[in-house]
Amino acid sequence: MTRSNSKLPAKARIGRSTLALAAGVVTGLLAVVPLPYFILAPGRAIDLTTRVTVEGRPAASARYYLTDVTVARATLLESLARFLPATELVPAAAIMPGGETPQAFDRTMTDAMAESQNVASYVAERAAGLPVRGEFIVRVAGFPPHVRAASVLRENDRILAVAGIPVRATGDIARAVALNGSRGAVAVTIERDNARRTVSVPLMRIAHGARRLGIYAKERLPATDVPVPVRFSMDDVSGASAGLMFALQIYADLCGVADTRTIAGTGTIAPDGSVGPIEGTRQKFEAARRAGAVVFFVPTSNLADLAHVEHASATIVPVRSFDDALRYLARTRGRAG
Repeated sequence: MTRSNSKLPAKARIGRSTLALAAGVVTGLLAVVPLPYFILAPGRAIDLTTRVTVEGRPAASARYYLTDVTVARATLLESLARFLPATELVPAAAIMPGGETPQAFDRTMTDAMAESQNVASYVAERAAGLPVRGEFIVRVAGFPPHVRAASVLRENDRILAVAGIPVRATGDIARAVALNGSRGAVAVTIERDNARRTVSVPLMRIAHGARRLGIYAKERLPATDVPVPVRFSMDDVSGASAGLMFALQIYADLCGVADTRTIAGTGTIAPDGSVGPIEGTRQKFEAARRAGAVVFFVPTSNLADLAHVEHASATIVPVRSFDDALRYLARTRGRAG
């Protein structure tokens, strides 16, 4: 009778060890090697009565919820998360502009949050009938590649006028160029280092012979005078997409709005009250749904993002402006949603 030997030959043991080691290395690489993609997943629904304080006014019974998105740089292993509900894998360029460092991107998002709070206070207090004042500022935010304007203008220059036409919003630039850009250059009055000057800026050509100034511009309301101070506690959230919900909560506190519904939403807000597009619509709606929201405000421009989303438990309300949201709430108050 032949006696069995439970011990593996040395070569077999070495072979299995090598395979295990290789598998571990591969798994490790899959977990840490970054891809040029980001994962977008549902984040939180945050009760703004816990984050927004209007001085001298008690928190309204109406509660509005900010919704956010969890954003993470994808690895090969983590990319499998895209198969989870309301989770997407998106190109990095769709989240972070090419060439921008993560540190610069974080600063941009933090600045955007501060700006959204400022504008939301301005819009809400104006809607409440309070005397507010603000100064609109348009600045150079950057340049597309290889444009001649970059040789004359600098990032952060304040644009005061184009061809003598005052610039109070980014749209004023395009209108002024359309009226005065036939010669290939236009006079631009700027403020730089606290000094005003007028420079001649070469224009760029685009499709069908049209011309543009060739800059990225940002419209800001950096300094406002609001009669009632508002404090925010938002150190753990960044970006501009909470502007609409901030404004609704501030307005509710100012006016003592009573509402028993769970109301969530998303959308940037501009000084004129218009509601702008955002990223991560599906993820934010899922965060609202998990929080039990019965109303979800979404920018009209993002409504198509929710076309195939099951939303029987919540009413999706597209809005173009802050006033649209106020009218909807006033019309439906006392109903289920």
